Amino acid sequence: MSITSPCIANCKLDEDEVCTGCKRTIKEITNWSNYSTQQKQNILTRLEQQKLDTHSS
Repeated sequence: MSITSPCIANCKLDEDEVCTGCKRTIKEITNWSNYSTQQKQNILTRLEQQKLDTHSS
């Protein structure tokens, strides 16, 4: 099973080296193609939780 990158082509890093578009760290972005399916899923789960946390605040 292939997991698609969450990139939304709005790439800009903030001061913490986190993309303001997809919210991944620079390490996650550069290593995405080397990550296992489980690692990718873990990242996507974290991003979704962050989105929920942001909208509930």
